[in-house]
Amino acid sequence: MNNFKIICFNSKNQPIPIDNLLSCKFNSSINTPSDFLEFSAVIYSYITDIVSIKAYSNSTLIFDGIIDILSLDSPSDNHFILHISSRNKSSAHMLDNEVRPSTYTNVSSNDIFTKHCKPFGISSFILPSNKILPSLTIKKGSSHWSIVDLFCKLAFQKSPFFVSQGSSISLNPFNNNHHIFSNIPKPNYIPFSSVKFISKRDKIISKIYVKTGSSSYGSLYNVSLNNKFAESLKIIRKRYFNYPHEWLSNPSLSAKYYVNKSLIYSHQIILSIPFIPSISIGDSASFISSYSSLKNLYVGDISIYISNKKISSTIILLDKKFVI
Repeated sequence: MNNFKIICFNSKNQPIPIDNLLSCKFNSSINTPSDFLEFSAVIYSYITDIVSIKAYSNSTLIFDGIIDILSLDSPSDNHFILHISSRNKSSAHMLDNEVRPSTYTNVSSNDIFTKHCKPFGISSFILPSNKILPSLTIKKGSSHWSIVDLFCKLAFQKSPFFVSQGSSISLNPFNNNHHIFSNIPKPNYIPFSSVKFISKRDKIISKIYVKTGSSSYGSLYNVSLNNKFAESLKIIRKRYFNYPHEWLSNPSLSAKYYVNKSLIYSHQIILSIPFIPSISIGDSASFISSYSSLKNLYVGDISIYISNKKISSTIILLDKKFVI
């Protein structure tokens, strides 16, 4: 069993080790900026002053979070059951805090990093260049993360990804690590207990019509985008798209992201593994078996479950060609 350890911290930053873990669930997804962890444990003193949490697997920090929900059950006089739900610290703060509605003029990548990333502990904003947008509108209800997301899409035509290790934000979701998942007994291959292949087609859009204006007879949708991948699967699912105001300068790009989003989870390989593998979101991957050999994959989701002193992991491999 992996050496999995949770340490809580109080408001004075004093550690509170969790030694009697009952259950734990951890989830990290490349398409969700904030990792999630919840657990239940037996403790033998009344403790509610807990403000943060860290989780380690084989001495490697895999989670550094804030507390969303804390509850303390008292089933008897000599112990308590502690329940905690938590999210990754930096990204949670970026998601939870709204930005004052306004309009930026001549806003640069460096401006975005200084105002919307650095204050929340983000160490770096990894971009190909320091681009400048002539205008960027911040509407009511926008979070710091949504501003970063919008800037990257308008300036670089790519989505940003939160990298937990190092607390950075990058346009490249992939790193230099590569893993081979296979039950063929070879050194460095990661074995699995079961595998499921899913072709999820119910959300894939085949064609989208973009609103370009209005006439006395109604709205005009004079721009359209075809999804060739959907056509190859004989999928017919058409949509009419009214782009958000902030995409006024590039409505076709907004529609492209709307279509591509429907493709991200269209092809999945779901692996069950009876331990916690040393992998990270964004790692490249290959799947090799006696009946199939698949490449150009990446680790899209990691879920870890701990119950009754047993550990299992669920890994979802996705296709790189559908990253937006």
